[in-house]
Order: sequence, then structure tokens, then C-alpha cells
Amino acid sequence: MCSCCVANRCSGRCCGLHHLFIVRWLATAQKQRRFSKTVAIDIQPLLEKGRKQGIRAKLKSHLAYVWRSCSGDIVQQSDLFKLTYTLENLKMMREKPDC
Repeated sequence: MCSCCVANRCSGRCCGLHHLFIVRWLATAQKQRRFSKTVAIDIQPLLEKGRKQGIRAKLKSHLAYVWRSCSGDIVQQSDLFKLTYTLENLKMMREKPDC
């Protein structure tokens, strides 16, 4: 359940609305080609996950993580976040072919 559900004591209906908005927004962004190819390749897996898993996909959390990892100062993040960020960067470095 999202924080607004907890604060408003609702039944999780707004979680479904958030999810629906995010899936529709990602689909529109993909269709209109709003992002560069490097970003667009990350939209398709999120969109598929959101469509297949529904609310369980936790798209809002995934997008919040992406936002935090791409903006702001990494030093201010939690230790777990720093570890995850470092591991993802190492994984990407390993996948890039040497030129």
C-alpha cells in the first residue's frame, strides 16, 4: 500500500490509480518517442512488467528508485542504496564491450 493510502486510510484504490496512470504514461511516452533510444529501451520492460503483474509490479517504486539514482547526490543516500547503485554500475561496466 502506498503512503497516501496509509495517510488517508483508503483501501488501496489510489495505488491502482497510480499504477494505471504510470502504465498509460509509459505507453504514451513510448508511442510518441519522447525519450532517446538509451532511455526508451528501459521503458519497454517496465511497461511489460506493469501490464503483466499489475500493482504487484510496484512501478511507482521502480521509477522513484531510477529518479533517485539519476538525480541528487549519491553520498546522501542510504548504505543499501549505495551498494545497489554500485553493483548496478559494475554490472553495466562488465556488459560494455571493450573498444
